[in-house]
Amino acid sequence: MDANELSPSTSLASTSLKVLTPKRKYVAKNLRYSPKILDESDIDVSFSVSLQEKELLHDASDFPSPKPRKRKLISNDETPKTKKIKKLSRHVQVQSKLLATKRSQLSRLKKSKKKFIYRNIADTLKNVKYPSAKSKTLALMQMRNRKTTWTKDEKELAIYIFYTWPACYNAMRRQKIVLPGLSTVKKWIGQSNFCPGFNVDFLNQISIKAKAMRINEKIVVLCFDEMAKKADLEYS
Repeated sequence: MDANELSPSTSLASTSLKVLTPKRKYVAKNLRYSPKILDESDIDVSFSVSLQEKELLHDASDFPSPKPRKRKLISNDETPKTKKIKKLSRHVQVQSKLLATKRSQLSRLKKSKKKFIYRNIADTLKNVKYPSAKSKTLALMQMRNRKTTWTKDEKELAIYIFYTWPACYNAMRRQKIVLPGLSTVKKWIGQSNFCPGFNVDFLNQISIKAKAMRINEKIVVLCFDEMAKKADLEYS
């Protein structure tokens, strides 16, 4: 057989195929030159606008444009009256600040003066000779600050006056004499260890004394009355 008489399939099998990748050449742009401005002829305006889009564009063009803000211009043409008003307003501001400073200084001076007088009076009262310790405590109580706590001597004096003369205690407080309140005094009394009834140690001492007594000496009457402690015991 001749080569010309071979079938197409036989010729394709005997030859090898080679696929080439297409290549595209780009023109280099020179950035040193300014870009070229296109003319109207270069622009291809070939788009179609529908009727609905035309109506939307027409409605959008009818919107009101925003008004520009008016700038406040500072005019240099000030009248003598406006200049005087500005000057007086500045003077008022300065004087008001000065007045506030003077008021704060005055309040501080008043407070310092009050503290100075209080300290002098307190020192004078401490150096005075008193007939008793309770009278000194009562005098110093009149100069005390209400925010401070009561001392032990002041508590004892208040409880003593309240137990001795309850009506007098209330009368003294009504006369603006500095004393603890009734609720405070009752609170102090409630914190004490006093209990109602007879003292067991006292009854034990009576029984010991009765054992050493004769029969005729035991015919006595026991009478319990108010008792008070004394600093000294005097014999007649």
